[in-house]
Amino acid sequence: MRSPFKFLDSYGLEDQNIFFGREAETEQLLQMVFQTPLLLLYGMSGTGKTSLVQCGLAGKFAGPDWLPLWIRRRENINDSLQEAIERVWPKGRAMEPSLIDQVRLLYRYYLRPVYLIFDQFEELFILGDEAHEEETVFTENLRALLAVDLPCKVILSIREEFIGQLYRMEQQIPSIYDFRLRVEPMGRARVKEVIGKSFDQFAISLEQPGSNLDMICDQLSAGKSGIQLPFLQIYLDQLYKADFRRTYPEDVKLSHPLKPLTFETEKIKAFGNIDKVLEQFLLEQQQELEQLLHDGQYKQLPPNTVRLVLDAFVTEEGTKRPVAYEQTGDLIRTKTGKVQFFPLIPEEALSKLLQRLIDNRLLRQESDRLELSHDSLAALIDRARSDQERQVYQLQSRIVLAEKDFGKTKEYLGPGVLGQIDELLTDLQPRLEKKHLDFIAHSHDKQKEDLDVERDRLKREKNLIRSNRERRNQVVWIVIATVIVLALVFYSAQTGLEDGRENKEQAMKIEEQLRQIKELNQILKIAERDRDVFKAAWINDSSNNSSIVMTDSLHGLLKDHRDKKVYPIIRINDQLWMAKNLDYDTIGSWPNKKGDEFGRLYFGPVANEVCPDGWNLPSDDQWKELFLAFGGYQDPFDKGRVGKPEIAYNNLADNGFTLLPGDALNDSGGLMDSTSGFYWSSNGNIYYHLGSTKIIERRIIPEKWSMSCRCVKKKDK
Repeated sequence: MRSPFKFLDSYGLEDQNIFFGREAETEQLLQMVFQTPLLLLYGMSGTGKTSLVQCGLAGKFAGPDWLPLWIRRRENINDSLQEAIERVWPKGRAMEPSLIDQVRLLYRYYLRPVYLIFDQFEELFILGDEAHEEETVFTENLRALLAVDLPCKVILSIREEFIGQLYRMEQQIPSIYDFRLRVEPMGRARVKEVIGKSFDQFAISLEQPGSNLDMICDQLSAGKSGIQLPFLQIYLDQLYKADFRRTYPEDVKLSHPLKPLTFETEKIKAFGNIDKVLEQFLLEQQQELEQLLHDGQYKQLPPNTVRLVLDAFVTEEGTKRPVAYEQTGDLIRTKTGKVQFFPLIPEEALSKLLQRLIDNRLLRQESDRLELSHDSLAALIDRARSDQERQVYQLQSRIVLAEKDFGKTKEYLGPGVLGQIDELLTDLQPRLEKKHLDFIAHSHDKQKEDLDVERDRLKREKNLIRSNRERRNQVVWIVIATVIVLALVFYSAQTGLEDGRENKEQAMKIEEQLRQIKELNQILKIAERDRDVFKAAWINDSSNNSSIVMTDSLHGLLKDHRDKKVYPIIRINDQLWMAKNLDYDTIGSWPNKKGDEFGRLYFGPVANEVCPDGWNLPSDDQWKELFLAFGGYQDPFDKGRVGKPEIAYNNLADNGFTLLPGDALNDSGGLMDSTSGFYWSSNGNIYYHLGSTKIIERRIIPEKWSMSCRCVKKKDK
């Protein structure tokens, strides 16, 4: 049976009478759309951005007041925009070639302002092409549209953690951040209001209204701050169904008008908190569908088939993955990604399973796409992934990217990565194409070849050291013998001076040779002493893993004992900083296509773990302190201009701390901007951006990007 709650569905215009708690945001959104042609609507996943527009804003307009075009990216955002326009295009009229002319004609035909509403705009960055061609075309069309005076409004609705990815568009559309509305999570008081009004609408009463509402909110927060609205809907949906089955055991369908229910205190308490409800909800769905498969003709399927199918609809980053499909009769066929994402099960079994997931409202069926009902469901599935499964996803991405770039980089997979691949090859094989498996085999061959070369080099080096030691010993004895011989000669020459003037000249020559020998010995002693001092200067720090040597009071060297690479370091504000980008090869890092001097690019979730022991990523406050000491920085989302950002880069470079334009990789593995540098802080999604203007900016970015790292030495306790 279905409950009257929305579950994971968004609210639409038809739900105005049950859409509660967003009255103030609706009014604010309405005012802002009249102030600007371009509005940025953002917030965390699950705050109700889609419902705010589709129900809240839509409810403020009468039919003739606007012409809304609802656009999701699907395969390509530009194609989806054209499809939305074609759906309302006047019949019999030839399609105009440009977006400007299309919008102009729609306004003249319908006599309504056109609203282009791009929902889940982050999909452009999660699923877009690596070369950004799709984004470039979209940005140019949007820039041109905004440059003319047309009755057209554009709303970009995007998850908060992806807002930093708009920076490329900002270069073409500087006003993109000017008008923005953040949809805040609902506070406890407003959540209680929403629950109370919903219960009134759905004929639900509470045994003890005041304390029962508090109890439900406590169950929803589960000791954490904030209540996620999608989880609220799942909780109320499941609570309603459980109570309905107890109260009306003979009824299997929801009737209208709704039958009254009373939620009792003990029943609410026994129902459990949101973590238990979500875990139980997903488990019940999986068990029900597993039973359906194994009771039929698919008894040989693996016991985790349903979980693997659901997992195929979640990206490595934990977001929804839309999957293209086609339907022939009752058969649903996925059009792309079956080998890579879905388990290898019979086509009929997969079709049957997908249909039941649609019926149970876990999947949403669009015209040509299947996707999970909500981001929160994707997060729930992602949370259930094991560490090994996450490692498989990371390795899969690294293999695919390395194989794709091999034509340019000529770089094979390193020994560390190959070791991890060998351990998980059974799990990786169904997700990789033949070319990827061949690339792994070629990488193994190259590793063996490199090992043979390294053995030969070490053997030659060992022989050379032995030879040099023997030669040095010979030189020492020769020098000693020479000194003795020359001393005897000098003595003989001195005693024989009275024998003639001709011996005086010979004695002077011998004396000069002795003086030169003494100078040579002195030089050898100084060189030997300096060598010993330098060796002693590589002192172990407290971690006993990395070593430093200070060449003067401000400058020095850091040797990373993990791979023996050496980095220049500089003392700034009484702290030691690496003056070069980190270049340690590990899982979750990629070689920089611009060259080794730019260091590797590190995946957000692993960036905090890559510095040598005793060193760590700079915190947000440490970056701020550094940049302020040498000028300042820009902060578009907080204080704007701090200090003098235009001088910080050159001042740092003059002191030996040069930030490099090492580029970055976005969520899909595409390069961002070859003229820019991107540096992680230890504060999650806060990073520092160096653009072509050499002005340093503090920005917010998804943790799923890969960027450069500098390390700072931990302060001694």
